[in-house]
Amino acid sequence: MMHRNRLLVIFLIISVGFNVFFILGYARSRHVVEMLKTREGLTEFVSKKLKLNQEQKLAFFQLGEKIWIKKLNMKKQYGKEAETFWAELLKNNPDPQIISAGFELRSTLDRELQPLKQDFLIIFLKILTPEQRKLFVNLLRKNKNKSFK
Repeated sequence: MMHRNRLLVIFLIISVGFNVFFILGYARSRHVVEMLKTREGLTEFVSKKLKLNQEQKLAFFQLGEKIWIKKLNMKKQYGKEAETFWAELLKNNPDPQIISAGFELRSTLDRELQPLKQDFLIIFLKILTPEQRKLFVNLLRKNKNKSFK
């Protein structure tokens, strides 16, 4: 009987431990997601991942400024069209023309941003060490659908 109670206590401790780690992991991931929504947060995240020095960190922030401003202007300019697209997706029978227009808008915006992203990459990659460059490229690869969109 004592042996059984001891096993139960051990399993409860392990279970509580797993729950605590899950909650901490969830809180951490939400914090990172929120942090990446700002230029400062994105700069801090990349800086920590790549172990950037102050000069590199400042360069990342300044080089990304053109892209950030362009994206904000695009949101202001095309926000209504984007909302129309998302609202259409919620309908039982979405209009194919509106869906198509939404995808076309996204493609157009990506093409407009591409030269800025290219300039950013060319300049930023030059100031990284080979190890930092490898980490940065791997970071971009893992987040290819998020990072430069």
